[in-house]
Amino acid sequence: MKHTRKKTKLKIMCMLLALLFLFSGCGGPSAEEGSGDGEGGNANASGDYEGYYKTYLTASIATMNFLTDADGTSTELYSRSGLRLYNYVPDGNGGASLEGELAASDPVCVDGDAGTTWEITLREDAKWQNGDAITADDVIFSLQTALDPEQLYTEGSKAANGLVEIRNAAAYLEQYAPGNSPVSWEDVGIKKTGDYTIQIITEYKTNAEKIKQHFNMPSTMLVHQATYESCWDSSHAVNSYGSSLDKYMSCGEYILTEWVTDSKYVLEKNPDYVHADLIKLPGIVYRVVADNNTALELFLQGELTQVTLGSAEIENYLQDPRYMSDPPLQQLNVLINNRNTDNNGILNNLNFRKALFYATDRESIAALRNAIPATYILGTKMMVDESGTTFRSLESSSAYLPENYGYDPEYARECYDLAMQECGLTSLNLTVIFSESSPNQRPIAEYIQTSWKEIFGDSFSLTLDPKPTTVAYSQRKGWTSNPNSYELAIEGYVPVDNILTDALKFYTTGYPNANEYNNNERVDALYQEAVYGEQALNDNDYLISLVQQMEQILIYEDYITCPVFEIPNAWLLDEHVVLPVTERVPGGGWMTDFAEFVTE
Repeated sequence: MKHTRKKTKLKIMCMLLALLFLFSGCGGPSAEEGSGDGEGGNANASGDYEGYYKTYLTASIATMNFLTDADGTSTELYSRSGLRLYNYVPDGNGGASLEGELAASDPVCVDGDAGTTWEITLREDAKWQNGDAITADDVIFSLQTALDPEQLYTEGSKAANGLVEIRNAAAYLEQYAPGNSPVSWEDVGIKKTGDYTIQIITEYKTNAEKIKQHFNMPSTMLVHQATYESCWDSSHAVNSYGSSLDKYMSCGEYILTEWVTDSKYVLEKNPDYVHADLIKLPGIVYRVVADNNTALELFLQGELTQVTLGSAEIENYLQDPRYMSDPPLQQLNVLINNRNTDNNGILNNLNFRKALFYATDRESIAALRNAIPATYILGTKMMVDESGTTFRSLESSSAYLPENYGYDPEYARECYDLAMQECGLTSLNLTVIFSESSPNQRPIAEYIQTSWKEIFGDSFSLTLDPKPTTVAYSQRKGWTSNPNSYELAIEGYVPVDNILTDALKFYTTGYPNANEYNNNERVDALYQEAVYGEQALNDNDYLISLVQQMEQILIYEDYITCPVFEIPNAWLLDEHVVLPVTERVPGGGWMTDFAEFVTE
């Protein structure tokens, strides 16, 4: 599946004429007189940010610490100002590949056929923004920080066993959990073997590509040791790294130079970046706006370089030469907290979960948002190989999907009545939580509130409970310590589009950051085989078959979650921007970091 930018024959006036008033009247404080956490950048005296790529956020940044960024607000900023061992780099021919960023070359297996010990050589010219050299010590400290057993960072488990399972890393991270034994850092498979070499030891045989993919994850990015250690509170219990500009250290493509809360964030080109010759932009400006509608107005006025289109706006711009269309990046599900013990534990009743699945009119709900109805876990964007073939386009991946997008109200009512009888209930009221700021979650909640009651009858009612995004997140994750933390919730997830198993890890028994409980030994065994099995490493058809089996079990045997729709992903891009790739790169996107402006 190819997604290419529409061409235009029109001559467009230079966009830079509109930049004089980019930030005039935006209402935010200046870096000097506002929040006290800003520094002056390299913009000219009028604040034009001439030639900068101008984009936006719809919320201020709470933290630049990628280990604790629960809602992903600052993902783009820390991805562009941070450094990884491996990252996607343009190849100069309209494509891109996963290459060494801090790493000087591909991982090298040093234990022969065992395939568990991998040496990575680092570049010797990488620097922090203060000029300090980046060495193996920085990599070791960063990974040890991610795996801190006292902090239990959200991203820690991904660093431990996201795509490869680092020896004893999960055990080290979780050693303080009840029943677990102490684990020494020396026993973890992360070793310094020289000033610019490290060694990674995995529990299972793997290959170089998986090592590269693992160390492309944000959870494995660098943390500046001196800055991090200066951010501990007096009790050494809470670390404020990344909470303001002076508590963060850049080292990536760009340097974060301005932080004006509720107004703007500015990144400037890093002259010491390891691939600095590929960076064409002088910088990137993020403006904080109320919503996408406000951003669209600013884009049309020439004050933004790109803007995401809401579903209601897509049809208005289909013929616009600035229109960009990508596979959906996110899927929304109704989560079912089957650990909840209220209502005689009906959420753990298989017939009730089936009732919710078959009572959901996905086609009608999706139509409200110009979205794609979904009855699956692996979304439209998931690729099975480098040719661009998608998982959902395979006949074998669609053979088990139900007709009519799973909507069967008569069968749903039968399952509901049976579940109520099995749980000894005559009436049922449930509450669904969702993000109050999401334009897509509320329509789902409002639709199922009415439509489910029409199917299930007067014995059923659904209460809507909108929450701030961070509160909803915490409540969803709270089931591990409080099984009744929520009943139903609406949430989206964004798996990596070139790693088939990524969307399925959320449903394995050992995944510590899950939204709902799942304990299926067959799924766990299939996942282990798919991620760590030697045959799956070398036989892509076999890997695909394992993934298909997992999806069938989770959805059509356990009904562990209730998929609803995939969110359309369309946006407008200023015509003066030349992208470094001709097609969207699985895992790397459109790589706007490496874009440039052409005004003639």
